[in-house]
Amino acid sequence: MKTITIEEFFLDYPRHPIATGTPWMMPPEVQIIASMIKHLDARSIVEIGVQEGSLAKALLEEFESIENYLGVDVLFGAPLPLKRQANQTPRQAGILVSDNRFSTFTSRLGSLDPALAKLLQTMPADFFVIDGDHSENAVRSDTFLAKSVLRRSADRPKGIVWHDYGRIPEVTAALEWEQWNGIVHVLGTTLCFESF
Repeated sequence: MKTITIEEFFLDYPRHPIATGTPWMMPPEVQIIASMIKHLDARSIVEIGVQEGSLAKALLEEFESIENYLGVDVLFGAPLPLKRQANQTPRQAGILVSDNRFSTFTSRLGSLDPALAKLLQTMPADFFVIDGDHSENAVRSDTFLAKSVLRRSADRPKGIVWHDYGRIPEVTAALEWEQWNGIVHVLGTTLCFESF
């Protein structure tokens, strides 16, 4: 996997001055995501693992240009394959967000629910944040889903950001899969990204 420093990242994606973190991401990680959204002019975002919606809230407040934002998560108490994520099912996905551009998709299967893939066939998307079920199979499945949706989307720049690379072994293994050669890790963070 290719790696770049935060400074190198901001040479390609000019730094957007958002100055917030979330309970799950450090401020520089939120800044990286915001910078990609600004640079790619992303208008339709899907966040897998939206939790209570702190990232969605920050991004929607920051960017009037976002037209729709879909937050995806599991229902409260749904079993997750990794025991360390057992306490990470939100009581109500997206509860922090009160914006008419925001909607949620929740089910016991979360992003692995076939109904999500069907829904995403009917809506445009040009940017994905993948931070849901951290099992290797789920990260791969989320990546396949994101790439298939982005390939169908309008002819405009697109991007994916993954969270927890280098921190969660299963996420790291999924992203280092030999078939994926366009993913880049931003050193000093747990983020990887791909744009096309």
